[in-house]
Amino acid sequence: MTVPIGRFADRYGPRNVLLANCLRPAAGYLADLGVHGFTLFVVVASLLFVMDRAGQPLNQTLVGRLIVGAERNRTMGFIHALRNVGFTVGFSLAGIALATGSVTAFRWLFIGNALSFVLTFGLRCLLPSVRLSVTVAAEGGAPAPPVVAPMRNRPFVLVTAANGVLFLHDVILIMVLPLWVANHTSAPI
Repeated sequence: MTVPIGRFADRYGPRNVLLANCLRPAAGYLADLGVHGFTLFVVVASLLFVMDRAGQPLNQTLVGRLIVGAERNRTMGFIHALRNVGFTVGFSLAGIALATGSVTAFRWLFIGNALSFVLTFGLRCLLPSVRLSVTVAAEGGAPAPPVVAPMRNRPFVLVTAANGVLFLHDVILIMVLPLWVANHTSAPI
């Protein structure tokens, strides 16, 4: 999914595509409130997962266009740390809701998550719009080297495959854990 989203970012700018990507999860988490049954859960959770995966490269692209030098690494580190804090707070609140067994508490978790994406949308509106140039010149004004097709670049394919294995923790947190909670606990569904 990141390749088509990347093409949109090349054409319309990473900030603009990120803005759209903030509103889709907000709608998705509100849609979760109406999910009843395994099939619909898998569909909605899969769409939310795809939206989340698409946003991370867009963040990197936008930071890369707005910030230069060592500050770029520091900014990306801060973004990742803040994301981890958000996950920690979110999973803590989910644990509290699970412990109370309240359907209302679970519903407010989804509403709160949707509102967090609306807030993120508002904050990202403050960022300047940047466009990407697909043919960027190399340093010193020399022509850019030719782009190698990704599937012909063996090191890229190997790193991508390894990255896919390493990202299985996301699937466990986003898909497997909620299914386990629904099937093996007395949590309200």
